[in-house]
Amino acid sequence: MILAAALSLLLSGGQAPSPVDPPRTGEAPVLHTFDELLARLSASRAANVPAQPTTASKPVVRLESTVQSARSQELFVRTPFDLRAATMTLAVDYPLRDGGYRAAADAIAQADAADVRAAQTAVSDADFNALLDAFGELYVARAALARANAPSEDRTQTLLASGQISNATAAAWQERALALRARQLDLELRKVDAEARLQELLGDVGEIAPVLDVPSALPPPPALAAAERRVERARLFVREMEARRRPNVTLSGYAGAGAANSTFAGTTSSGAFGIYGVRVQLSLPLFDHTSDADVARAELELARAEADRDAALREAGRAAAQETRRIEAEKKRIAILAESYDVARRRQESMARLAGAGLRTDADALAAAGEVAERAMRLDEARVEEWKSTQRLRRHAP
Repeated sequence: MILAAALSLLLSGGQAPSPVDPPRTGEAPVLHTFDELLARLSASRAANVPAQPTTASKPVVRLESTVQSARSQELFVRTPFDLRAATMTLAVDYPLRDGGYRAAADAIAQADAADVRAAQTAVSDADFNALLDAFGELYVARAALARANAPSEDRTQTLLASGQISNATAAAWQERALALRARQLDLELRKVDAEARLQELLGDVGEIAPVLDVPSALPPPPALAAAERRVERARLFVREMEARRRPNVTLSGYAGAGAANSTFAGTTSSGAFGIYGVRVQLSLPLFDHTSDADVARAELELARAEADRDAALREAGRAAAQETRRIEAEKKRIAILAESYDVARRRQESMARLAGAGLRTDADALAAAGEVAERAMRLDEARVEEWKSTQRLRRHAP
């Protein structure tokens, strides 16, 4: 039935729905917001990152074992000294004060792990824009396809055979019907193409019913978040290098057992013995020019990271200002298109009444219905462009 879809609005006496009506399909698809699909895309790229343990408040425990066999000749002693010994000790080192060196090292390790995790799950600008375009395209296609009511019976041949319409009128109907059918096929193609692009990005997620939702909470822009992490990491590195120049106090202790056998001046002795000891070690750097150079390099790296962050902040501000101007322009365009759609809808209703009264041809009513569908789709496209600009503003705004 070539005319079935085209004549549905006219012969059924229905009215075109609003361009913001949700799609109506046989099976209710699952509604998805853009943030849900973006989170799914980010989660699909997550990888296992080893957790970084904290070590600043934990002692260092070592198990040490020594085996010794020596033969020495001392000066002014005729007989050499033979010694064979073996020891086993458990040593513990506990930092009482290290100037924050180990705490800074722990923080750097955790910051590196967080940066790797964020880099692995980050969505690039290219993938973000691809997901944004496919999501908006699918919304427009589904909304346009949903405006067609259920097809009604094609009565062209019946009316032509009964003499109620002429061949010219039937040909005009056929031409209008083919144009509307071609537009519907284009919309179905747009829908299939958008679903294919989403499936390429996300995998098989089933049928998606997109919802243009903009949450009020704004996540930090990825570029600025990465730049801020680099600045924080550089600050921790400066703190670590400065801690090396502070006093270091370490409490060390060991305990164990040993056995030895010795021969000296013809006398041999052997036996087992215990080993233990406690020591407090104080280290106070006085003239360590290497540490000064390390601190200077760390401060230089911090200055470079801060400069990169400021540059990213300025770039984000420019992008946000551009998107803001685009949103304002789209709002004005939407207002004009909404008024144009309302005029076309009232004209279509008038044409349907006049065609029913015989004052206008059915071809004119079909043309008016097609104009309503065209303007409704343009209005949807404008609303999607405004929504896309809002999403880009959320991503790049400082």
